[in-house]
Amino acid sequence: MTDHIHPVELSDFTISVDIEDEASGFSHINEDAALAKNSPAPNLVGSVSAETIYAETVNFLAGGRVHEALSIWMKWIVLPGPESKKQLPDPKSYFGTLINAMMQSRHSNHQKFCLAILRASVEILSDDINVEVMQYEHSQRKEYLGAYEEYCSLFEIIVMGRYLNQVQECLDLLPSASKGRTSLVCDVWWWLLMRAALDSNNEQVRKLIGTWLLDKYIVNAASEECIMLAQAAFFDSLLDWATNGQLASKSCIRSGTTVVSKHGELLSIYCEKQAERNPTFVEHTYHWLSARTDILNQHTTVFILRGLRKAPATISICKNAIRVANTIQFSPLLRCITRSYCFKVVDQYLSGDNERDEQIIRGFENLRVQIERSRDLLDGEIGPLLLANKHSPGNHHAVLSRMRAAGHVEINEQGITIDWDRIARHHLHQCLWRLFADSWPFWVTYVSKDVHENSAVDFAASCIFNFSSLARRKPYLWNTTARTLRKLSFENPAILQHPNIETMLLNFINDPPTPTPEHILDVAVAAGERDEKGEPLYNVYCDESLGHAYILDILARLKPEQSSWGLRLLDRVFEPWREQKGTIQASSKWKRTSQLQAIIVLLHSCVSSRSDIEKYYGTFYDLLAREPNPRYRFLFEWAILHFATQPSVARTYTDNVLKALEDADPSNPNPKLVASEIKIAVQLVLHSRHFDKDERVQQFERLLVILATLIASPRVLVRFEAQASFPTIFDHVRDAGLLDGMGCAPVFRSVYNFVTKLDKYQTPPESRVLSTFNINKDMNLATLFEGGHMYTPLIEPPLLRVQDLRDVLASDPPSLVEKRPEARLPIGSVDESVAQLIAKLATSSAAEQHEPASLTTSGATTGPLQTKSFAPDLSSLSLEPSQSPSKQGTGPILIGSLLDAPVNLGGLSRAANVFGCHSLHLPSLSLLANSSFQNVSVNSELHIDIQETKPADLLARLRQLKSDGWTIVGLEQTSDSRVIGVPDGGEKVLPKRSVVVMGAESTGIPADVLFECDVCVEIRQWGVTRSLNVQTAAACILFEWRREWGDGSCALGVNEKRAQTGTCD
Repeated sequence: MTDHIHPVELSDFTISVDIEDEASGFSHINEDAALAKNSPAPNLVGSVSAETIYAETVNFLAGGRVHEALSIWMKWIVLPGPESKKQLPDPKSYFGTLINAMMQSRHSNHQKFCLAILRASVEILSDDINVEVMQYEHSQRKEYLGAYEEYCSLFEIIVMGRYLNQVQECLDLLPSASKGRTSLVCDVWWWLLMRAALDSNNEQVRKLIGTWLLDKYIVNAASEECIMLAQAAFFDSLLDWATNGQLASKSCIRSGTTVVSKHGELLSIYCEKQAERNPTFVEHTYHWLSARTDILNQHTTVFILRGLRKAPATISICKNAIRVANTIQFSPLLRCITRSYCFKVVDQYLSGDNERDEQIIRGFENLRVQIERSRDLLDGEIGPLLLANKHSPGNHHAVLSRMRAAGHVEINEQGITIDWDRIARHHLHQCLWRLFADSWPFWVTYVSKDVHENSAVDFAASCIFNFSSLARRKPYLWNTTARTLRKLSFENPAILQHPNIETMLLNFINDPPTPTPEHILDVAVAAGERDEKGEPLYNVYCDESLGHAYILDILARLKPEQSSWGLRLLDRVFEPWREQKGTIQASSKWKRTSQLQAIIVLLHSCVSSRSDIEKYYGTFYDLLAREPNPRYRFLFEWAILHFATQPSVARTYTDNVLKALEDADPSNPNPKLVASEIKIAVQLVLHSRHFDKDERVQQFERLLVILATLIASPRVLVRFEAQASFPTIFDHVRDAGLLDGMGCAPVFRSVYNFVTKLDKYQTPPESRVLSTFNINKDMNLATLFEGGHMYTPLIEPPLLRVQDLRDVLASDPPSLVEKRPEARLPIGSVDESVAQLIAKLATSSAAEQHEPASLTTSGATTGPLQTKSFAPDLSSLSLEPSQSPSKQGTGPILIGSLLDAPVNLGGLSRAANVFGCHSLHLPSLSLLANSSFQNVSVNSELHIDIQETKPADLLARLRQLKSDGWTIVGLEQTSDSRVIGVPDGGEKVLPKRSVVVMGAESTGIPADVLFECDVCVEIRQWGVTRSLNVQTAAACILFEWRREWGDGSCALGVNEKRAQTGTCD
């Protein structure tokens, strides 16, 4: 028997349901969208009761057939009919079923159905309801309807819309005990919303919601089974997200040798607060951890256990804690800390008046034994190097058995005697043992009794080399390795010439050891482990820079008789630089600042004779002429100044530089070289100690004439450098009383007055301040490793700190001080003005790295930016979730921060949208409401990602984009700008990941921003007019990018290095 329910009008489409009255009530559902729109409504209750439909819906949900259940439920709840239809079943059961349906809904269409059912169900309520799954007072009907409508809207925006800027604005509308905001909507519904957001595939939204939850939201205890299931599901989703190790790793903030993981600390605090408010959270979390021992992230697990350490324990918690403590996948340090926390939890339970359980007691005793034997787990204090002679007293097989079980053995504990007098006849063996014994990790080596026949230097060099290789994976070994080599090199300098040591030093210079992400997190975890007095329990730090300081101090203290070896090492480091052919790229995978820093140290230590200077001078000068990277150019200038200030060649090289500037061609295609020559000439003339007074006067006058000429250079870099240098020379000459004796003094005064009134002189660009160099004050290790060049063109972490060098010297015992050669380069200090700017830049950079997530929609499921409605599309009740095409911009980033005309900025918005830009940066978002902007933009701003970057923040933004792998492209006509729009055999001019900077309407791109540009381009012109409107120019360059790259996305993975984007291929 079949009763047909006629089609009913619902929005703009129709639905019909065929119901076959069989044993189960429903066996087939048919959707028909082609029936007449205005057919009469059926009498639903007259054919099938609401209870029957609801019961069948429950059956479908119990069988996991969510789509069928929600389809029936939707059609039933929205169909018009008599008043009896509006009588819902038992509210507790009814809304509990809806909660169950939402928990099973994983696709957006199902979630939309559930929200529509919730809206309709609340709308037809007529009686007060007071159960855990639903609170409703009919006297406040308007307020409750508004609260649930707001909840549904928030669900739609956060879970289904998923635009990050909209989600961020919604956070202030969520209930939060910390902000005192409550809601008429029951807690369980909010748990469902949060769980759905945490389970989405948009990592940015997940991070935003998850971080907000850890910081602002605490879940109260529940008693009803339905509520507890929803709560457990919420906790599962939150823990699954929060235990992602990348969140802990990427949130690490390093300060010197210590590290703090912001995510880890937030997770720990959340667990502590949640445990105080909701005891079921503790039991659930321990069970969750114990069920995943094979896949747990070790670091986030420790943060969770730290937060739960004070919570009361139960039998279930103790059993799960013991299971977690026996996880073998953790590193020794993390295993030790995990066992410590779990041991305290079980100890707390057994110390109280609680039920005894044999399994817990056995597990507790096993934990005690494991902790006592876990001496190897203190990574920073891991014990001595064990060199065991096979003839030493004791059973070595027993020793090895114990070592395999414990992972470590101390000599005193095992009673092993090392007879060094018998096996080591060279004093270096004893020295090596003395240096290793108090700090190196376990390392079993069998030393036969005839070891004395081997070279002591070979033996020591082999040990150093092996441990330096091991330090790549275990960073905590590096300091001791480097310190040991330094001590040995002072006691027996011959060890440096050993091939193993030379290779080890070359490896260090080319690729200094860096802490692994795991080690950084180890340090962050260990930082929170302290005793009752607040002292750290574990000696684990990120102090690899101290090891670097030990090695660089060796190179800075080479004796004269070691110069030949130093030059050999220098040549090996310098060889790839010297062998570069043709055009040199700004970045390359093999290039390191550490290489040039080591070269500078070796030059000061080993190069002083005329023959050596002449050997290297020409090569460095050639590299200076071709190298585009400002940091490397600074160090090349340093090297050339070191050569040119040596007494044997000072006169010749000074005259050569001045002559090169006098002969400089105004159309010189290499303005960077001329600018560098100006810097070098200023230092040579200003600080020369090898000329008499008359010669110095002649040089000053000669240089002033050169600078006065170059101030009018058509080349921007040359003109700026000459303008910056002229007042420096003029002030010195005037203060020394040498000006009046010069025939061109009136001209010099006029030029000086002109230059000093320029804005660039009053407020020099940051790049100019950072590149300041004075050979009398700045030729020191502090400037070399922490000077301004390390912050341009983008910040590069220093290889070491000045304090590390001082700590190295302070740690030397008197016996070593006597053997320590003098350093060729003093430690010194960074120029005060440069240091102040560096501190400002470092603070700004740290704030940018740890500010809230950017409001870009990258990674989100895309759709129209202004979401019009999330009402469910009932005509698409198909069994498969629908997919929508992506509309994310794949083009370059367009920067309009230097513009101020709303009309032009509106045109940029239009062009950016047409050519699919990744994002558009404006000086202020208030421009979006400007009528002039809107008249030109024609609503294009609604369909692209627009961000605010004020002109004052532009430099910092560009540096951040560089560090993220983007290439800065300035649309500016310069000496080395590349022309676009010219067929050139298929070579691409614009990099794939381009950030296009548009200059100001009248002045173009300012010097400090121009300095940050990796490449400048210009548009080929044929007519007389020499410029284009900025909107048109932007359209030209964006079209050219699309012509070269087509539809290819310029997005990269977050961990992809900038070296991969240094070229246009």
